[in-house]
Amino acid sequence: MEVVKSAPGLTLQRNLALTKVLHPVVFFPDDDSIWFPNVAALKMAVYEADTKNRISAVCGAESREPPPGFGEGEKIQYSMRKYDRIRQRTAHLRTKFERWLVPDPAGVLGREFISEGKPQEWWPALNVTAVGWMTGFRMSFRTQVAQAHQFDPAFTGYSLFEDIDASFSAWRLGAVVASLNARIFHYKSPERRDAGLKLGVAQILNKAYVIAKHALPSSRAKKAASRFFCYKRFQYKMAARDQFGKDRYDGAKRALNFVPDLLQRSPPQLTMLFETAWKECRK
Repeated sequence: MEVVKSAPGLTLQRNLALTKVLHPVVFFPDDDSIWFPNVAALKMAVYEADTKNRISAVCGAESREPPPGFGEGEKIQYSMRKYDRIRQRTAHLRTKFERWLVPDPAGVLGREFISEGKPQEWWPALNVTAVGWMTGFRMSFRTQVAQAHQFDPAFTGYSLFEDIDASFSAWRLGAVVASLNARIFHYKSPERRDAGLKLGVAQILNKAYVIAKHALPSSRAKKAASRFFCYKRFQYKMAARDQFGKDRYDGAKRALNFVPDLLQRSPPQLTMLFETAWKECRK
């Protein structure tokens, strides 16, 4: 077995892995992705049915519960926090509320991509539907698509929203779809994903970068962005009860100062501003 190494960073590691892939489809499961039976076969059935290569990426459907019997007779390394379990089970309700009151600009842009695509006549038979983006723990791509766009190295460390960025890039080469029969449970670790300040910055700055990178000037996503980011800052202010929460709120406040300029930039100036903004926010 060959062992290869990269500098720290999720996008760098994935890009390095892509240089070693020889098969036409590549899967990117997280180490906490719990697959129901036949997930791989169900996803591959979609790629195989797409004989005209009109689909560039396929994800599974997130399950609110783990597969039957998960963990029975096995030693589980950690338990999900009650808070994470509740959030996972109520995420669809929160998404509906936010979509009505303060739509996520990434969701707005994802729906624009979907509206421009054309469902294929065989999709219903395999229970396939178009999606705006794939969350990272359930992604797969045609290898040539992933290698063409790769994962943006401007995202560093935990690389929040690199999955949305990769999905939007994939949309430019074909449809991004979900196999609703391929169910996957995300058994999240209770550990913090990153320091509070960095998470607060990433929630605002990374998503603003994705919207600026992929949305046309006329896109409703850019119009929705400022209101949504202010809403996130308000959320973090209300939750700033411990040091982590206070740091996260501080990071979001710092990042908001760069949002208007980011949304007006275009590559390559956009990437330079994004990287500069990160350095300034962490001072």
